[in-house]
Parts: sequence; structure tokens; C-alpha cells
Amino acid sequence: MRELARAVDKAAALLSSRASSLQGQIQSAPWKGADGELFRQDWSGNHRPSLERVASSLRHNSKLLLQHANEQEQSSAATGGGSSGGWRDQRPGQNQGPGQPRPELAGGTGSEGGSG
Repeated sequence: MRELARAVDKAAALLSSRASSLQGQIQSAPWKGADGELFRQDWSGNHRPSLERVASSLRHNSKLLLQHANEQEQSSAATGGGSSGGWRDQRPGQNQGPGQPRPELAGGTGSEGGSG
């Protein structure tokens, strides 16, 4: 999960960097006249802010992923680790205790869905 958080944060930085680069190129483009001005206004007023909102959302979600990773680690440390009692170990509609193997997971290594 931490790797995903890093990838999401990197994507946010890249998107923001590209938006800034485009801003400079668009503003300095030798496009004269009303069409050029309308395009620059549309870019500055609509498209660039949209890209920055997406980048901000990605950064926010990256932080949430890190928070969830920390919570999982704390939970695992408090219970002695492992996935016993996790969401995968319970099937809706069955009185299956935590840690009971699910038939469809039989034969697995028990390491699927790790925290990183």
C-alpha cells in the first residue's frame, strides 16, 4: 500500500509539473488574435485549475493510503500480525469465525494481499 501511495504522489507531482510547463508554453505561444486569447483564458480559467484539482486529490489520496498502511501495521502489531480476522476471512451470510479458511482460498500461501 505504501508503494501505491508513492506512485499516486509521484503522479500528482508529475501532473502539476506538466500543468506548470504547459502554462508557460501557452502564455508565451505566438498565437495572436481573439482565438488565441480565448484559448489562453479557457486554459487559465478552466483546464489548468481542473488539472490542479486532480493533482490535489491525488496528493490527498496518497496521504490516505499512507494513513491506512499505518493503521494496518498498528492493527497487525496489536493482534500479533497475520490476516486472521481480516475482511477476506469472512463470507457474508455465514457464521464463519475469524481466521477460518475459505474454500476458494484453499491451497494459497497465506501471503496474498500484503500491506505493501
